[in-house]
Parts: sequence; structure tokens; C-alpha cells
Amino acid sequence: MARTDPTIYMRLPEELKEALDKAAVENRRSLTAEVVARLEQTFVTQEKPASSEDATKDVAIRLAALEHELISRSRDETLLRLRYLQQGLATQEGLHRDRVERERDRLERIEIDADAAEDRGDHEAARRLRSKLREDRKYLKSMETDLQRVREELRAAEINLKSFEFGDPPAREEPAARPIRKRVRLQE
Repeated sequence: MARTDPTIYMRLPEELKEALDKAAVENRRSLTAEVVARLEQTFVTQEKPASSEDATKDVAIRLAALEHELISRSRDETLLRLRYLQQGLATQEGLHRDRVERERDRLERIEIDADAAEDRGDHEAARRLRSKLREDRKYLKSMETDLQRVREELRAAEINLKSFEFGDPPAREEPAARPIRKRVRLQE
């Protein structure tokens, strides 16, 4: 194409523009070259219609095929995003579950130490350990709340993924994986 070729400006639905951009990248062409190639292909491959009615039907069929292709690509991309989300949430759930279990074990050891201090008659040490135990149980409770939230998001993502695989649109927007708040425990 030469710079002297005629220029046209047109409006396109955003999804179509994105599909054309993606196809241009895949075919290693500019957007203009992609559009020209596709238009030329329609004129080269199309048989000369017998009437304007046949031409209209032919265009309608081609548009329907293109629309189906775009919807299919969009569906595949959405399905892939839902799968990644579900995998990420499953990983997050496993990490939270492990943290909660480690914290429970740690608190159990502190309780055993407090009982042992009480048995030895070291009431001051037992009091400090029980005080620490009360504070750390609050921390454990917040960790369990985070774990529950991640499990609920994971269940919602799994439901969305299954329903979308069977052709239904997602029940709601994908849950944005919220950043996990880091809790810092102050050492005494």
C-alpha cells in the first residue's frame, strides 16, 4: 500500500477492534494490513452473487461466522482467566491453611509450657504465657477469618468456572484476589 491510497475512518465495536489487533499481531501485520487482507479475502473468495438479496445473505452469513469466532475467542479467554483465578485461590487457600495449622500447633505448645510452669510453681511465667496465649488466639482468629474468606472466594470461582464450562456466563464478576494483609507479631 502506498501513502497515496485513500484513507477511511470508521467506528468499530471494541471487541472487534481487539480481535483485529490480536489477529494482526498473530499474523505479524499492521492493523491496516490485517483489515485490508481480510477485506481482500472476502472479495477474492466470494462468488459473484446473482442478486443484491444473495449478496445481503452472503454478507450476513460471513458476519455471523465472524461474530461466532469473536465470541468463541472471548469465551476461551474468559475460561482461561477463570481457571487461573481458581488455581491462584486454591494455592492461596493451601498457604493459609498451613499457616493456621502451624499457628495452632504453636499455641498448643505455649499452653503446654504454661501448664508446666504452673506445675513447677513459677506462677509469674505461667501468667505471662497465658497472657501471650490470649493475645495470640486473637491473631489465630483473624487468620481463620482470612482462611474462610479465601475458601468462600475459591468456592465462588469453582462455581463460576463450572457454570461457564457448561455455557452459562459467570454468575458475577471474577472476584479480585484481595491482597492478604500481613500481620506483624511484636516480640516481647
